[in-house]
This record gives sequence, C-alpha cells and structure tokens, in this order.
Amino acid sequence: MSATSVATRPSRTFSKNLHRPEWWLQESPVDLHDAPAVIKAITGREVSLATVRRWVRVGTLGVRLRAFASGGRQTSTTREELARFLAALASIRGLI
Repeated sequence: MSATSVATRPSRTFSKNLHRPEWWLQESPVDLHDAPAVIKAITGREVSLATVRRWVRVGTLGVRLRAFASGGRQTSTTREELARFLAALASIRGLI
C-alpha cells in the first residue's frame, strides 16, 4: 500500500438494530431480582436468584432464558418469556 492510498471500510447499508430485535417491547418486564417470585407464582416452586442468572448465562437442558439490559447494570426479562422458558423445560422433561 502506498503512502498516498487510504484504506477505507465498505459502507454499511444496514441498521445495527436489524440484528437486535427488541422482542421485549410488547411484553411485561420483570427485573431479574423479581423473577424468582414470578416463577414461584407460576410453578409453586422456589428458585434462587443465582439459578435464574445461570439460566440466563448458560441455560439448562439446552434452553436459555432470554434477558435484556434495562438500564445501567440492571438486567430484566419478561413474564411471558419466563412462561415460555418454563413451558419449554416442562416439554423437554415430558411434563406437558
């Protein structure tokens, strides 16, 4: 490359938001700290906050709980996503 030529990036014609669908906008948000209480209301079983965080990070039985950043360092999910996640786990375990 000569000193007079300048390497340029190709222009991007797509929006960054195309790859980040905001699935949570039409759903009821739940802070991750409140998720164990919501799960107990749905299933009747208690789970710890550490368990919910693990479901977000690595998942269980090949299913991950979707979550989103909701401001600062706060992470949230939705009531509907919790219900979908629990239904998927029950389906895998053969409970549904």
